[in-house]
Amino acid sequence: MKTILVIGATGAQGGAIVRYLSSIGHSASSGYDTDAFLSTASNTDYVLVNTDGFTLGEQAETYWGIRLFELAARAGVKHFIYSGLDSVGPKSNYDPDLYCGHYQGKARVQGSSTSILPDTILSGPYMELLSAVLSPANEDRSLIFQFPLDDGSIPFIHLEDFGKYINWALKNPDKSSSLDFGIATVQATGDQVAKAWKAVTGRPSQFINVPIEAWNSMA
Repeated sequence: MKTILVIGATGAQGGAIVRYLSSIGHSASSGYDTDAFLSTASNTDYVLVNTDGFTLGEQAETYWGIRLFELAARAGVKHFIYSGLDSVGPKSNYDPDLYCGHYQGKARVQGSSTSILPDTILSGPYMELLSAVLSPANEDRSLIFQFPLDDGSIPFIHLEDFGKYINWALKNPDKSSSLDFGIATVQATGDQVAKAWKAVTGRPSQFINVPIEAWNSMA
């Protein structure tokens, strides 16, 4: 039986992963400090790290992501799996108005990983955010989705699908080692999101493209 040390097992993503892996016979444990992490990792096959940048802050998330990678290498784990996000800085020439510390903190960790230890990086916004920060505005029973999306799409990942990808990575280390998973359950345009909500709720729904400046003022 494979053992997996999970950092961030109480969060939405980590909890979903642990539930799935436990359901198919894997054993998962959690660690809290460096001594406990190193001790546990030394007796663990794999390590999964999903730090919470909203709780830690950007600087601490960068530090702990790199430090846990180093400790996992020291412990001799077979595979290090880091839950990361895309770096938006280079794509915007580090425009301060478009800066997202939650993304950049994780992206720096990804950029620092080396060939010392195989690592698999997972990324993608949760589909469940459509009922949270991406939820629609209500106007006369109509649902209005407002994104700065134009004709683009959002690579949504359903939380319950994370565990399936982790399981595949653990079963196929030769293929998943150093692989950047750009995972998504569905690539959804704004119009597709609105149509899906209308189909489920029966309420009129529409997508309205908004300027990035307006989005930032609401975020």
